[in-house]
Amino acid sequence: MVWQRDMFLLQYRTTPNYTTGQSPADLFLHRHIRTRLDFLKPCTKETVRKKQYQQKEHHDRTAADRLFNEDDAVYLRNTVTGSHKWIPGLIVRQTGPVSYEVRERDSDTVHKRHGDQLRARAIAQPDIDVTESQAELGDGEDCSSSQKVVGANMQTPELLEPEPVVLRRSN
Repeated sequence: MVWQRDMFLLQYRTTPNYTTGQSPADLFLHRHIRTRLDFLKPCTKETVRKKQYQQKEHHDRTAADRLFNEDDAVYLRNTVTGSHKWIPGLIVRQTGPVSYEVRERDSDTVHKRHGDQLRARAIAQPDIDVTESQAELGDGEDCSSSQKVVGANMQTPELLEPEPVVLRRSN
């Protein structure tokens, strides 16, 4: 009977309080009393590996592509106050792993910008006459030659297989 009372008191003194979040022993002795439950610890290697995998998955989903080639059309971040935030430009050359020299579209000014300060810009495709596209498609409907169709000869992009995720281990 005495051992049951002692066991109850040990459980009571080591169980965290709902309000304070600490056990009475922690509050009184300012340290944690070890119990058998403390020996059941999760595997830290497995936990770390899972967390690293989750971080990599999240990063890969949200990371922006910062790779550009020469003569790519981009918007570059304007650091001068009082004007537009983004200016159209063209990549002149790559100066580092993610650094580029960019020439403004409307002037010959060349700026050095980090990849984070650049955004890809789509170049407008030239308009195609409807009569030309009808001849290619074989459509017999009447349309005036003043109507234009943009992107009539567009092809569907090829689907790429996703690359496998590689986890790195440190020794």
